[in-house]
Amino acid sequence: MKLLTTENEIKNRAITFNLLAALIIFLVVFSTYSAVLFNTFGVLDDWTFLYNAITGQEGTVPLLIGAGRPLNAFFFHFGFMVAGSIEGLATLRFVGVVGISILGFCLYLFARAQRVDFFTSLLISIGVVLLPSFQVYASWAQHFTTPYAGILALCSAFILSPECRIRERSRRIAIFYSASLLLVSLLIYQPLAMLFWTGILISSTSSFDSKNKWTIEGGFDVLVAFSLAMVGAFIAFKVGQSVYPGDSSRYGFVSDVYGKLIWFLSEPLANSASLHIAPRNCWIQWFFIVLVLVAILLLGKQRGLTVATSLCLIVSLALVLSYVPNLVTAENWASYRSIGALGATFFVSVIMTLRLPIKWFLEGRNLRKSPGSLYLIPTFLVAAFAGVLTLLAQTGVNKGFVLPNVIELNNLASVIKEQNFTAIDDDPFLIVKTSSWRDASAKVSLYDEFGMHSSLRDYYALIMVKTVLRSMGVASDSKVSLYSDNERGSETHINRKKFIIDFPKLVTNERFKTNLIEWGSVNQGIIYPANINDKNWTAGVWTNAELPDFYSFTYKKRFGDKVLEVGDELTFNQSGVRVIQKLDKVDGYVNVLVGGKPLSSDDGYPHPVWLYE
Repeated sequence: MKLLTTENEIKNRAITFNLLAALIIFLVVFSTYSAVLFNTFGVLDDWTFLYNAITGQEGTVPLLIGAGRPLNAFFFHFGFMVAGSIEGLATLRFVGVVGISILGFCLYLFARAQRVDFFTSLLISIGVVLLPSFQVYASWAQHFTTPYAGILALCSAFILSPECRIRERSRRIAIFYSASLLLVSLLIYQPLAMLFWTGILISSTSSFDSKNKWTIEGGFDVLVAFSLAMVGAFIAFKVGQSVYPGDSSRYGFVSDVYGKLIWFLSEPLANSASLHIAPRNCWIQWFFIVLVLVAILLLGKQRGLTVATSLCLIVSLALVLSYVPNLVTAENWASYRSIGALGATFFVSVIMTLRLPIKWFLEGRNLRKSPGSLYLIPTFLVAAFAGVLTLLAQTGVNKGFVLPNVIELNNLASVIKEQNFTAIDDDPFLIVKTSSWRDASAKVSLYDEFGMHSSLRDYYALIMVKTVLRSMGVASDSKVSLYSDNERGSETHINRKKFIIDFPKLVTNERFKTNLIEWGSVNQGIIYPANINDKNWTAGVWTNAELPDFYSFTYKKRFGDKVLEVGDELTFNQSGVRVIQKLDKVDGYVNVLVGGKPLSSDDGYPHPVWLYE
């Protein structure tokens, strides 16, 4: 009877701790991401999917099926129909935030099932769901299904862990269940499906001090299940491409393996190593990398070289495999939404490698004489950790997504109201001038995510205007023409009522411009005009009025500079976007001629010139 009582006490205690963990995780997640739930805005592809849903167009389904995400196509089709309006996007974001909460709790339960202590499990769950990648998932309505792909991936990994009873009964059944769940996850969102390897990392590293050890047989089962799921996903992708072909680089396979490896180390892994700091910080990266290496060395000293080597190998494999879908494609674009699993794996590797030497160091010490060290200190550390990460994540979400896009949407609606056109009979002609990366109202712009406005590209700007017009019930079928430096189009519509929607003014008016930084992207470069002043040049800008079409500006070519080509678009400080028409290399300088009116001296030195490919 005493044994039964003890067992009941253990179960009740476990339930209490689990409920406490669930409460903490849900409070942290919802307090962090509350701004995305109580504000009205959309981000980039949100506008496309919403517009397709409210107009009955089928663009969403072909796009996602062609990308190898047929289940996402199904969920998107109905999800955005249910949303039905700009305000309704908050509903989808709510579904996504709930999914992030559940994913965090699943991470906690997964770690506890692998006999990881309460505080470490809680640390893992909170740390993962507050990473920059998850800030993107919470802020973009289009990612409302993504966390659920991660949940399925964790379930898949758990089935193959030594702690799972299904595998004890039948290896084949376990492999089948695991591969099936992982396949479903891949058909939703491939990058976060790689949380499978985050789960395997937790399980394998925890087995170092557990009775249930991983075996070669268990590792073989993992590879079989993963391979089966990837083959199934590949077949789905090829079928989708045959029906809805796409020409994006993400649909092709990598050819330069060495170059891909260098890029992986220098950008995706570097971004992940900065953990919760975005943009990435070199000092933070190396701090955590060195921390992991020191922990492994301590393990080697405590438990022998074999243990340290095994742990190092496991961590390295998990990091590489957690980015496999992106490593095999030709596209090099390390956006935060694509490194969710990689970032989670790196964070877990830091926590789990540090956990082992600390735990083994404390083994044999009589800590019961100081119970404060058992509960009070870890509680304080986890609480402080959660508080700091919550503030960092809140700042990233509010300044990187909510504020820029709310400002843009509200100002657009105000401009439309001020124009006061209400009838299609007025035959209005709208010129939409898109914003640029330099127009962002956030201090930092990262990839096409943090700090980016939806009007960044012509396509999104147009769809956004159409959606807002339709939602406001004005001129929903009017022709919307895009602004162009070379061909404004207004001359062909003299008799039509003309309106101009100037997005650069909408997103920067009475606000600060971003100090654009070079963010490790191969698609972004910065050039500085040469500081040359003579009869032909002023601050590196051609100012000879007798030969206005000879050159526009010059810069000194240095090793590592971007290679310009005729046809490239350059953005100048004063004159905006211009297209290169001619290039001449003279005595170490590159003389450039661009289209349009002559440049201003304010475009020259020390002002930068931006190149976007």
